[in-house]
Amino acid sequence: MKKYSVSIHSLFVILMMLTMLSCKAQNDSRSTPTFTGENNITPFINPDLENQIAEYIRNIFQDKEGNLWMGTNGYGVAVYDGKKLKYFNESDGLSGSQVTHVMQANDDKIWITTHGGISVYDGESFKNYTTADGLHNEWVWSVYEDSNGQIWAGNVEGLSKLVNNKFVPIEIPSNSSDYIDDRFTAQWVRHITEIDGELWISTGGLGVCIYDGKKFRYLNEENGLCNNDVSCTMQDSKSNIWVATRFGGVCMYDGISFQHFELPNGIGNYESIKVYEDSAGNVWFSAEGYGLYRLNGKTLQNYSVDQGLKVKAVQAIYEDEEGRFWTGGGGGLYRLYGDTFVNVTKDGPWKK
Repeated sequence: MKKYSVSIHSLFVILMMLTMLSCKAQNDSRSTPTFTGENNITPFINPDLENQIAEYIRNIFQDKEGNLWMGTNGYGVAVYDGKKLKYFNESDGLSGSQVTHVMQANDDKIWITTHGGISVYDGESFKNYTTADGLHNEWVWSVYEDSNGQIWAGNVEGLSKLVNNKFVPIEIPSNSSDYIDDRFTAQWVRHITEIDGELWISTGGLGVCIYDGKKFRYLNEENGLCNNDVSCTMQDSKSNIWVATRFGGVCMYDGISFQHFELPNGIGNYESIKVYEDSAGNVWFSAEGYGLYRLNGKTLQNYSVDQGLKVKAVQAIYEDEEGRFWTGGGGGLYRLYGDTFVNVTKDGPWKK
């Protein structure tokens, strides 16, 4: 009887091991999507630069009125109102010509981050925030309004929040305050978003810092993140967390483990600046020199020169309220028509 009992126990252990192996195999299969087509490198920036909205489109955003805002790398912000294209730059009161982020707050004001601080546009004029208003550094990369109406900003030296019309620095704990190069610290805040009531902060050297308003915890290389230099973070419609990094490709976190999308999985380059989910549930991400990738279920497809996209370094991906899909970067602005990208210059085509 005792021998029979041991046999049942052994059988139970074997069944548990088989179940765990089966689950692991299913998890591994999700990290290796079927790659369709070829990786097409873009060896140049669009040669027709004179007619482009800008040589570099850094970000794209549509406000509540339907205006399309495009942050550029040296021409300020370009705005298309459905009829004409206009620019705002330093001569109009903008804090800088290199625009890194654009967002609209609940009070309808437009917040714009630049290499010279933060500008807030009320429809008529700009109010600017600089180090005199509490910022660590005037090279600001991100601004965000959380679900409580709190404004947060990230610059090359850290995180701040707006209190009584002044920015107050929030220290991000780190073992190192060294510069990761001659311009940026490990606390460089490149992107901010809110997930389940917490701030998810993409940094230049600490991975993703998660802040609950009192303390920080981290997703980094030590617990599976593909790289600690994070470009942006996004939660998809299935509650998965996507992280784009500069030196480790893209990874997806399901709350338990990471799945990596990098050179061994078929993408052309480890450097990714943007990850985005469209209204159909497709996840798009960039890879330096290789345009865009679209993950449609388990199929990964490259969009580059063969699909009309002549952008060497994609830095912006956006779907507007009309369902128009835009991308931009080094080479100008592009819009997706069917399965082909079309270059949108100063003269359009804005509508087709």
